Amino acid sequence: MHFRNRNRVIQVIRTTYDPATKKPKVQLLGTVNKANPEISDELRLTCKPRELLELKAYLQNQHQLGRMELEMAARTLVIQMQKAAEWFDTAMVNTENEVLAADINRQFPMLRKKLQRLLKAADEAATTARPRNAGD
Repeated sequence: MHFRNRNRVIQVIRTTYDPATKKPKVQLLGTVNKANPEISDELRLTCKPRELLELKAYLQNQHQLGRMELEMAARTLVIQMQKAAEWFDTAMVNTENEVLAADINRQFPMLRKKLQRLLKAADEAATTARPRNAGD
C-alpha cells in the first residue's frame, strides 16, 4: 500500500501482483481529504485490517509532521526575521521584492495579534498562580 499526496487529497493505493501480465496492478482504494483527514466508511470497508492500520499510522505521522513544521517555523522565526532584514538591506528594489515585502508586511498584524493573545494568557496564568499573602 502507498499514498499519493495530491492538491487537496491523499490517494490510498493498493498494489498487487498480476500473474497474468507478470506486472504490478495498481488499485485506487479511495481518498482522504487533507483538510479533514477522516477515513470514510467506504474507504474503511475497502481496506483490509492491516491496510487500515497502515493508513491510520500514515495519517497520524502526517499530522505530527504538520505540527512539527509549525513548531519549527515558530522556533526559528526570530533568526529568520533577522536574516530577512539583512537580505532586504542588500536586495535590489524591483517588483518581485516589493511584492514579497508587501506580503510579509500584511502578515505582521495577524502575528502580532496572536502573540499578544498568548502573552496576555500567560500573564493571567501567572497572576492566578501566585500565592496570596496571609494579610491579603
